[in-house]
Amino acid sequence: MRLTTHVLSSCPSYVNTLGDRTLSLRSLDIPLLEQTDSLADIYTTLDLSHNDLRSIGSGLPVLLKVRSVLAASNRIASVSPQLSTTLPALKTLSLIKNAISDFQSLKELKKCGRLKNLYLIDNPVSQKDHYREFVVWLCPSLEVLDFEKVSKKERERSTELFGSKDEPTALAQQLLSISERSETSQTEKIQLTDEEKAKLKEQLKKATSLVEIDRIETALRTGFLP
Repeated sequence: MRLTTHVLSSCPSYVNTLGDRTLSLRSLDIPLLEQTDSLADIYTTLDLSHNDLRSIGSGLPVLLKVRSVLAASNRIASVSPQLSTTLPALKTLSLIKNAISDFQSLKELKKCGRLKNLYLIDNPVSQKDHYREFVVWLCPSLEVLDFEKVSKKERERSTELFGSKDEPTALAQQLLSISERSETSQTEKIQLTDEEKAKLKEQLKKATSLVEIDRIETALRTGFLP
């Protein structure tokens, strides 16, 4: 489903007992966040779970109040450079069951200085050697990773392995330079279904901006929806 202003305005929101307001965009098959300029900065949680997003952080206006983003069960393969600027107060990020395959795809998290809780279970990257130590090194503000509290020993080990931000070790630089997304992208190009292509063609008929037309035409030409 294409995320339009109408869809956005009709999505449910609710307030919990602590007064936190959540906007639910879950289970809408959204491939990317767009037309969100009208989104009011009144929410503390965005629920983007069970969609078809490929990246997290792009396509949003600056939202100063959002502290939690729930984006489990998408197809997210990378963190956008825009995440830290669009959501500067982000404390909790759930990316459970996505497609993040390498540490380079997480490097933008180092700019999220308030991030305390991060969940990456069921991503290929979580099976990498030194996974916990590297993520703790990348995000020194983290207190909880994958439902486990970050220990003092893990912090010490991460510094031992990867050095400091100003003077990273050779291992840290190596892990940050390795990208496995090119292979993933090729797989996604092959796996793009006829149904997805048909949806794109319908979106193209309704597209109103040159940027949107270019995005859809590129997706149809390459067989991959970015």
